[in-house]
Amino acid sequence: MMTSLKSLLGRMMRAGYHALPVPWSVRFWFKNSVFAIGAPLLKHTNAYRRWQEFLRDREVKDRQPLPRAPALPGDSPHLRHARAIFATAQGGRHPDHVAQCPLSPPQAVGAKAIAFYLPQFHPIVENDQWWGKGFTEWTNVTKAAAQFVGHEQPKLPAELGFYDLRLVEVMRRQAELARLHGVYGFCFHYYWFSGRRLLERPLDQYIAATDIDFPFCLCWANENWTRRWDGHESDVLLGQTYNDDNDLSFIRDLLPYLRDRRYIRIDGRPLVIVYRPSLLPDCRRTLECWRAYCREHGLGEIFLAMVQFDVEDPSVYGFDAALEFPPHKLARELRPINDEVEIVNPDYSGTVLDYRRLVDAAIAWPEPEYPLFRGVFPGWDNEARKPGKGYTFAHSSPATYARWLQAAVDYAGRHPVRDERVVFVNAWNEWAEGAYLEPDRRYGYAYLDATRKVLESRARIGNLAVISHDAHPHGAQYLALNLIRELNVIGCETTVLLQGGGRLEAQFEALAPVHRLYAMREEDIANLARRLHDSGTYAVIANTAVSGRVVRAFADAGLRIVALIHELPGVIAEHRLEQAVADLVETSHRLVLPSAAVREGLQPFLDGRIGQHKIVLRPQGLFTRSRYRGYVDMSTPRRRLREKLGLDAQAKIVLAVGYADRRKGVDLLARAAAICARRDPDLHVVWVGHRDVDLQAEIDGLLTDGGIADRFHFPGLDFDTDDYYAGADVYALASREDPFPSVVLESLAVGTPVVAFAGTGGGADLIEGRAGRTARAFDVEAYAEALLAICADPSLRMAYGEAGRELIDADFSFRRYAMDIATLAGIDLPRVSAVVPNYNYARYLEQRVASIAGQTFPLAEILVLDDCSSDDSLRVFGEIRSKFAPEPVLIRNQRNSGSVFRQWLKGVERARGDYVWIAEADDLSMPEFLAPLIAKMHAERDIVMAYCQSEQIDEQGRMLAPDYLAYTAELSETRWRSDYTVSGVEEAAAGMAVKNTVPNVSAVVFRRGALLQVLREHQDDIVGYRVAGDWFVYLQLLRLGRIHFHARSLNRHRRHATSVTSDLDLRRHYHEVTDLQRVAARLYPQNEETRCATERYARQLRVQFGFETPVREAS
Repeated sequence: MMTSLKSLLGRMMRAGYHALPVPWSVRFWFKNSVFAIGAPLLKHTNAYRRWQEFLRDREVKDRQPLPRAPALPGDSPHLRHARAIFATAQGGRHPDHVAQCPLSPPQAVGAKAIAFYLPQFHPIVENDQWWGKGFTEWTNVTKAAAQFVGHEQPKLPAELGFYDLRLVEVMRRQAELARLHGVYGFCFHYYWFSGRRLLERPLDQYIAATDIDFPFCLCWANENWTRRWDGHESDVLLGQTYNDDNDLSFIRDLLPYLRDRRYIRIDGRPLVIVYRPSLLPDCRRTLECWRAYCREHGLGEIFLAMVQFDVEDPSVYGFDAALEFPPHKLARELRPINDEVEIVNPDYSGTVLDYRRLVDAAIAWPEPEYPLFRGVFPGWDNEARKPGKGYTFAHSSPATYARWLQAAVDYAGRHPVRDERVVFVNAWNEWAEGAYLEPDRRYGYAYLDATRKVLESRARIGNLAVISHDAHPHGAQYLALNLIRELNVIGCETTVLLQGGGRLEAQFEALAPVHRLYAMREEDIANLARRLHDSGTYAVIANTAVSGRVVRAFADAGLRIVALIHELPGVIAEHRLEQAVADLVETSHRLVLPSAAVREGLQPFLDGRIGQHKIVLRPQGLFTRSRYRGYVDMSTPRRRLREKLGLDAQAKIVLAVGYADRRKGVDLLARAAAICARRDPDLHVVWVGHRDVDLQAEIDGLLTDGGIADRFHFPGLDFDTDDYYAGADVYALASREDPFPSVVLESLAVGTPVVAFAGTGGGADLIEGRAGRTARAFDVEAYAEALLAICADPSLRMAYGEAGRELIDADFSFRRYAMDIATLAGIDLPRVSAVVPNYNYARYLEQRVASIAGQTFPLAEILVLDDCSSDDSLRVFGEIRSKFAPEPVLIRNQRNSGSVFRQWLKGVERARGDYVWIAEADDLSMPEFLAPLIAKMHAERDIVMAYCQSEQIDEQGRMLAPDYLAYTAELSETRWRSDYTVSGVEEAAAGMAVKNTVPNVSAVVFRRGALLQVLREHQDDIVGYRVAGDWFVYLQLLRLGRIHFHARSLNRHRRHATSVTSDLDLRRHYHEVTDLQRVAARLYPQNEETRCATERYARQLRVQFGFETPVREAS
């Protein structure tokens, strides 16, 4: 191969030399210079020896010195061109060359990158007839010549060489290279002409090689096969015929590929792409024919996408989505730059465009309303197919390609198609069009390396910036501070942008880099915004309306803006924030509002500017962590608070926390307190926080006039408020307007009811009729009556308190709030709910919850379901709850459910995550348990359950066995030693139809929707099994999708010496097993090997349980 390559390069250099349009004297000088410079490399070649002989002969003949070239050629384009040819021949590497390939694939990627794959790298009979014997794509590639200075031709392969796709080893390595660099799958060009296929061998070979575990899909190249390459487009070599019969034949032929376990799916539906939909006479009818056929033949729905060739909107033809196939569409308005390059071939008639300008145009392309997969290409140059007439994009580079790919991945994050983040790359191996990711001699692995780096860096745990209007210790600032803390925990990298200083600056700096916008000029802020964008920051969370004063600079830099607007009209007017709010409304991608009252107040800014689609109503979560949360008995904080204030033990305390100003209603509460004091001598009011000095004299006068100066306490600012909230009898929210005060959440979380004025904001709306009382706005007498009623009635206070606790547990998780904000910012966060069924496992509970909360993959929530335990489970839970994040939530049964599977259903119904982990209370897990399973399930949406190998431990946590390989050995010695992903049918045949091959549910992560469907549809059947209900669930679940197994022992299954699994009635155990074997036989096809294994296992159990005497084999 190397010999032929040298020969080829030699011929190319001779042709280029003879084609130089300069005098022979200049050619003579140039040739002598080349041989002089390259002597160390060329001295052993025949050409060099012949040139030396020529020089000796010339010297003998006339003893004349060699001709000197004039000054001009030293700087001529022709000489630079020749030097470039020489450098290429000598294996010259570009400065961006990457020499090595990574050893392992990335852990996570920001989108599924699907690369188009050309199968024309092997000879076929038709091409032999049309283009000459032995024609492949390489025939064109190797004849390309550079036409202008800097023209990177020819394109020569590196690691894979001039491969032949008849060798399956080539395809195996291609898939490996793609996987190592983060590419998700290949999209094969599929050449089908009225039932006749061309270039089908690589695809069929790929299908047959089941060990190539790499996703793929098909794109029907439905054009006529013509002589387009040599300019004869009207010369049709093989034409397309469109009719009803061919519509049916096409989808029938496609069906085996669509059924392959590796076939790429969008929302669980096989993806089929059509290259030129406009060529189909009745496209809608054709697509409906395909859809109906797939339904009728058990495949279900398919996902149909079209290339944007001459029509852009997929709804025109009835497709589910469109996809870009650049340079189509994107290059329409680009101006050729032939006049900007130094063309050396006087007969060149091709077109040269600027790749950098194309990328700029692609990134700035308007975002459509229809579903769209963005597309990119690393380069484009079809000079090889059209010598001297090619269509070339100059100035491509790995860095510019990476910028384009990054924008496409970001678009996929902002606009997922059916929850799938997908980009297409044109192409993996279009060598004759200069569009390939495969390594070449000039750049090595540089384009693959750029692909991996972008996909890794844009993995949806990304970079976010948070604007806080200052760092003073108030509610909105604490929200920003805690939001940053929580975003860091869930895996986001954050940057803080402060519009003002304050006491909390050091706390902000402890969490993230801080930029002080208040010390910057406008141009400095604009430069910072561009730097953040270029360094990978994805979005800005603009907290409070004040951030609108600086937000435009960040929007102009291309950052997505998510605005958290808390202010009601009074504050907006008081602080003159009208223009800031208007800028937020205009520039933000989403406007997150805490309450309907804020939405109502924002209406004047929305009219004529945007529709309601930007608004998201999302109350903030509870970010404080009281040490008393989860406690039912509050005697300790009640005692501590009264001792702290010097009050009697029977004192009734009305609490308020915050800045004591008129907006917070300190004057209203003072008047109501005077009324209460006259009715109840034990009632005291405590206001924790700074006082408004301008209002202090007025308030002191009200308290003195009311005779309650000694019963209205101002202890000042106190950061430790746990005793206050948990020890008070009622919380007084006296604000005239308050969008959604966190003090309400803090009170309800520890069971303290709230009284508020109706219609004053989200806090009042939240508690009304559920966790407290509201009084008519600013009616202090009615307000006082509400306070007195709650203080005087312990049972009412307890009822409101319990309702408040349940409300906070159900709807106000701060982890969930932070995840929601990150999702609105475009970050893809798989949500995992841990459901912990518990019955009398108090001794294991703290260790178990610690192993759940300690996962390297951040959980959305931890739900502990106690099935009326008779041990200390409730007490233990109350003591440990505040130790963990996310804070576990207790769901308690007043009566035992009678079946753990009822608890499963209850937990899955309550769960909010995309995925559910049923983590039994007595088991344990390794910190990295969730990460690989969720990564796989989130990447492949048709996986309904994923599980790992389990270590076996005893009651004290000592290892009994490192795995369950001995348990599965009778089915296979090798299957469970490595990872795999298979269909339900395959899993059943391999063992699930024989025995429960998932010994412990704690080792499993489920897709919530699928699990919920099975639990609801089959609940009566499931609870009928005492031992094997989980096996029944797995069998039903695998009818809905695939299963993934991870071979590392990341789960620790506790085996109890006297557990249910060893002491149950043996006959019932046996009958449950054999019954489920029959269920499996009804649900899944079984071969003879599976049937024999089923009977063998049943016989083994009969012997093990003593129902049958073992048969001794003859010695």
